Amino acid sequence: MAAMLIGLQIVASIASTSLHPQEALLVMPSPSVRYVELMCGSGGAAGKIVSLVYNMLLVAACSVLAFKTRHLPDNFNESR
Repeated sequence: MAAMLIGLQIVASIASTSLHPQEALLVMPSPSVRYVELMCGSGGAAGKIVSLVYNMLLVAACSVLAFKTRHLPDNFNESR
């Protein structure tokens, strides 16, 4: 189960990175100072949003399961 969830996130990350690749930008902050900064320009917000929504869904699912397990009987124990 954990491998499926991890694989799903890896596939989503690869898909968003391949659809919206990042690019290197040359930025000159001030024309009076003669230097250029190399910055990483994001390919878009879609990949970040997909990752955040996926993680929020995982948190919500874990919270629901944790809430449901609060109501287990006290004598429930699998090891005995």
